[in-house]
Amino acid sequence: MQDEYQPTSQSDSLPGEPPEWAEYRRGFPLLGQKLLDRYEIFQVREGGFGVVFGVTDLKTNREYAVKTYKPEFANKHLSVEQFKAEAAFWLNLEPHPNIVRAYFVEVIQGQPYLFMEYVNGGSATSLRDWLRYGPLGESQAIHFAYQLCLGMEFANRAGEIAHGDLKPENLLIDRHDVLKIADFGLAHRIEVKDGKYARAEASTWAYAPPERFANQPVDGRWDIFAFGVIFYEMLTGKLPYLFELSHDPHVQFKQLSDFHEREGMRELSKALYYDGIPGCDQDLGVLLNSCLHDLDRTRDFKDVRQMMEWRFARDLPVASAALSFTDLCRQANSYSKIGRYSQALSILNRLLVHYPEDGRLWLEAGVNLLAVGNKSSAHQCLKRAMRLNPQLVEEQPWLKPLLKDGAE
Repeated sequence: MQDEYQPTSQSDSLPGEPPEWAEYRRGFPLLGQKLLDRYEIFQVREGGFGVVFGVTDLKTNREYAVKTYKPEFANKHLSVEQFKAEAAFWLNLEPHPNIVRAYFVEVIQGQPYLFMEYVNGGSATSLRDWLRYGPLGESQAIHFAYQLCLGMEFANRAGEIAHGDLKPENLLIDRHDVLKIADFGLAHRIEVKDGKYARAEASTWAYAPPERFANQPVDGRWDIFAFGVIFYEMLTGKLPYLFELSHDPHVQFKQLSDFHEREGMRELSKALYYDGIPGCDQDLGVLLNSCLHDLDRTRDFKDVRQMMEWRFARDLPVASAALSFTDLCRQANSYSKIGRYSQALSILNRLLVHYPEDGRLWLEAGVNLLAVGNKSSAHQCLKRAMRLNPQLVEEQPWLKPLLKDGAE
């Protein structure tokens, strides 16, 4: 559902503007002030380039996160254009529960402000906040990694993209443990020109793939590598490097460049494949190997998501991405109606792990298995459905002769 929105009429100043702002009218608005006489600021967070305000819409009592760039960057064309590109990219994304939603842009004193979904996680709003307390535990790490996978797969639905800056600071978590991807400032669609991918312009070094340090062209596997580093960090509480990274970004670049030049990550990914992570499911090592390997890395998030559903079904959230049981059933049914039987079965398999006594789920699984030609498994599902809920035979009269034929 689209929000009803009307542009706000603008004034030349910020209400409650203190006298000392008279000469610095493009400075940051302050706590307690209002943007456009309507949005009251209750939070201010600064980054290197931008600033994010938490505001309350006094007309609707709704909270937003509002992002803009610092005034000192206003005359730097490339920085401003990058911000506008981010806003356009973000606004163009359809809503998804695992991506922070962008709503609209207001121009305040000649500067664009992007209004976004406000994610309230209490004392721990970002994944980085969670990691300050150490490893998350296997089940929780899988829970968050899966949601990250869903969000990135959705973002890639209309064409391959690179977020370019996946890291714990850009993964927000609300009070219901729903993870949401934020900050698409470096994101761009992967375009191939003359048979070549474009080169990356920037990144956070600790989560950048080996090809970034060699100044090689990058594609969507850049984000797969970052996903692997983040997943490893959630499981172990540390980065997958055998040394402590410097806080100086220039030194950090040199450290990691040397590490990748010596094929350090290739050796680590092999160790993960054969030895896994101590105390964790061996399959996690296999998955991380497929994400971190420099030569044979998994291609896209659909593959990662399917691998997780196959290997870790019991640890995956049933209502991941804030979808209810009913929503997931409707989604599976919708996929089935348009002939996307594999997608329907993927959802039904997850639901059956958690609701194995639901006869109707087994019935739906059987119907979809029949559609893909797997008659043997279909008959097993249908028999189980009838055993769990005999009433289904009366409701679905076609079941009885089908099951009889199957027995023969």
